[in-house]
Amino acid sequence: HHHHHHDHHHHHHHHHHCPLPPLLITLLASLVLPRTSATAADSILEKVRAAVTPILQRRAHEFNSSFSFGFSNEEGSISVVAGVEDPWAQSPMTETTMVPAGSTTKSWTAVGVLQAAEQGKLKLSDTIAQYLDPILGRLNSTSLSQLWGEGVLDNCTIDHLLSMKAGIQDYNNTAILLETLYAKIPIDITPIDFINMVDKTLVCPVGSCVYYSSINYMMLGLILVQIHGLNNWEDFNQKSIIPDALADRYKHVIFPLSGACSKHPNVSHQYWHYSQSYSVIYEYNMFVDLYEESCLNGWTCGNIAASGESLANFWYDLGSLKLVNNASFQSMVEFQPLVNDWCPGCYYGKGLILIPGEWKPMDPNVPWQETALLGHPGEDWGSGTSPICGGNAKYKFGVCMAYNSVFGMNCSLPDIRNNRYMNPDTGCEVYAAVLSVVTGKPNYLNCTRDEYKPPGPIPICEWKHRLEREPSGFQITGDKRLLERIPDVV
Repeated sequence: HHHHHHDHHHHHHHHHHCPLPPLLITLLASLVLPRTSATAADSILEKVRAAVTPILQRRAHEFNSSFSFGFSNEEGSISVVAGVEDPWAQSPMTETTMVPAGSTTKSWTAVGVLQAAEQGKLKLSDTIAQYLDPILGRLNSTSLSQLWGEGVLDNCTIDHLLSMKAGIQDYNNTAILLETLYAKIPIDITPIDFINMVDKTLVCPVGSCVYYSSINYMMLGLILVQIHGLNNWEDFNQKSIIPDALADRYKHVIFPLSGACSKHPNVSHQYWHYSQSYSVIYEYNMFVDLYEESCLNGWTCGNIAASGESLANFWYDLGSLKLVNNASFQSMVEFQPLVNDWCPGCYYGKGLILIPGEWKPMDPNVPWQETALLGHPGEDWGSGTSPICGGNAKYKFGVCMAYNSVFGMNCSLPDIRNNRYMNPDTGCEVYAAVLSVVTGKPNYLNCTRDEYKPPGPIPICEWKHRLEREPSGFQITGDKRLLERIPDVV
């Protein structure tokens, strides 16, 4: 099960492609609403809290993991947390815990670029070399044409980067994972490293396909550094896109730069999962804590760590036009189908992902737009926010559910293989509960799936603070030494 460092919706298995109406007219209403003075008892916020709390507590216990959930609307916002985020210390997930949320960062980066365009500091139609060559020269002694070849990216614009239309390849996930997990000390792979290392052959000519690549968003970060007159990539304050008046809504958001996650107070532990079947009857599962690894996660494409509540606030504020103006927001929601095979049925706007028909209402007459989330799920190797992290334009709320392990970590499940459904199933159940509250209709979504049926394989599980650093840096897949140890464990 190949886990990309960023969002990967392939575990949803969408095999249908729904046509999109022109410009998603139905989704484009801005979320501006008059403030209502609801009493506490009939508050939507309190009803959502009451509906999702038991689900999150039950699921956190079932899967030996933890969640940070947030919901935001015109009344305000709530946080619901559940579970234990560090199994060694048995420390609970708290409302101040910040969970690394991967590619959700891209929406913040897109907002920063659109704000710069609104301020006249750049135009989306500008070609990128004029901004990137000075900073690449300063930090890397190279230029765009030296890296990609003469003329190759000459007509690539800021808009192409934002919309994933640059044709630029994505980084090699396996290489980055191995380098990170087997480094002797926490290793920060910088945006300059990523840009140097990425395959320079284009996926398609510039502008001719929509291909998701985190490299595009690292480049946008460097462009922001350049236009704000800063020297180094580390100098850019990614939180500066939030207006001072809204700062209180984002207390639990940071954008880690160099160093391990452990050096940032209140950042959660995150567990990378590796599994290997062994002689049909056994399944070896290893959970590796990434807390002592680099928290940089590619920088402006993936380094945010936040509470679910802060991310829910972001989606509500974005849709309410408190972060960008209406024209910018409309451009964010012009969606086109992604061609990446790990995200079937996914559409990309500018810093937003949409999956039409992702949710299955019990009532087949409910149009998909009413359940669609305009947002950006993210997933690091250990933690993330997929599948629910976005804004609902029909009912005008923001929602996000972050978790600190991509897979469930309960090795006592009746069938251990069902750990892989923790996030899609919990996400669907939670979102169904939210929609039931806001619509007043019970059982709003169909969240059933074919689960694995016991008896499954016999589980062999190990939790590790870090991987052993072996001088040879052995390959993870099919590693014989790993497997040879398993019979002793049994």
